[in-house]
Amino acid sequence: MKRPFYFLALGFILTFGVVHSQTKLVSSLNFHSALEEEVIIEFLQKKDVDLLELQLISSRDISASVLKAYNTRLDEFVKKLSEKRGKYKSDKQFLSYAFYKVNQKFLKRYKPFTSPALLFKTGEYDCLSGTTLYALILHRLGIEHDIVETNHHIYLRVQHENEVFLMESTDPMYGFIADQKEVANRLSYYNHGNSIREGENIANKEVYVFESQVNDNIDMFDLVGLHYYNAAINSFNQEDISSSIDNLEKAVVFYFSPRISEFGLLVAKTLLEVDQIQDEAKRDYLNRINNLLTTERSYAVR
Repeated sequence: MKRPFYFLALGFILTFGVVHSQTKLVSSLNFHSALEEEVIIEFLQKKDVDLLELQLISSRDISASVLKAYNTRLDEFVKKLSEKRGKYKSDKQFLSYAFYKVNQKFLKRYKPFTSPALLFKTGEYDCLSGTTLYALILHRLGIEHDIVETNHHIYLRVQHENEVFLMESTDPMYGFIADQKEVANRLSYYNHGNSIREGENIANKEVYVFESQVNDNIDMFDLVGLHYYNAAINSFNQEDISSSIDNLEKAVVFYFSPRISEFGLLVAKTLLEVDQIQDEAKRDYLNRINNLLTTERSYAVR
């Protein structure tokens, strides 16, 4: 299939709040495993689903036993961090220690389109999976924080008393930003629609730049949608339309935004322009895209 665009998904890409379509979409989702189906259904039924499980279910090779092992590993790491916390004179010092300790322990090599499950398995990470890990750890430590999504980036912001600290997961050397002048400069840069772009060095490919402007706080459930969204982008880049739409449909279970609409319309445009897909399959794909784009926001915020 000829592909007219190469899409960038940087550990992020989407906008606006948690969204669900419990009747219109979920019944027709193509799950890659029984575990994925179980976790998503439990989430939709408002059961107490583990946050780490939610972040990992987009991975095809994840199992219940592996999830349990990763949860134990994370619990043990957070416990050690908690024990160290009292030894630091300020939260600023502890956050700096925790940031670089996480990087040293888990984040071994940057690689675009890396799922949180692969992060635990190999140490490979990208902006989204790295930021997700930091958010999970701060959550378990009871440290309030904001997850901020911009057009081509995602980062953490921690407000403490009169200071603001930033955490940039893809910067292992200087990713904990505590200097308030530098923090202000970064925030101003992001607020004006600029951001770090992952994957811009991809050679010999036409890169599509989304028109939607993003600079919003999101939550842990939105992150799950972003993982599926990145998976949809990655599948599309590999010319796998079916998997791309599968993942896009699951993305809107957790997070709906103008970016999903924009990407869905572009996938539809591509389908109309290619000849290699049979008409019947093409109609099915277009109907599925139409359904996910008209999904009602039947579930607001957990």
